[in-house]
Amino acid sequence: MKTYYTTEDIRDIKKLIENEIKKSKDLQERSTHKDFVNDVHAREVKRLKVLLEFVKTKQIVTWYNKGCILINNKLIFSTRTNKWRVVGKQVWYHSKGPEDFIENYLKYDNTYFVQGE
Repeated sequence: MKTYYTTEDIRDIKKLIENEIKKSKDLQERSTHKDFVNDVHAREVKRLKVLLEFVKTKQIVTWYNKGCILINNKLIFSTRTNKWRVVGKQVWYHSKGPEDFIENYLKYDNTYFVQGE
């Protein structure tokens, strides 16, 4: 995985999503005899879709941990639980999803998020 993502990487992220969807379908077909399948590929598709939403906003986006995204070196967003926090703080806040988070915290507060730090 790359260290940071820009709008130029949107095509690559979409290809990764397509590949993970194919892997997920293949896993589901191979596991029809099971009641529950631990589908890591479906989880990765969700993570990549959230990453794609943030890359489209033209913010500085990097992977923080597996499953978390660091935005502008200031905010951490969890891709599975839709929770977020400020770097250095331990309080997690709930969000309805990446669209809600972008609308409420990234679009209107451009003074807090300086591009290129």
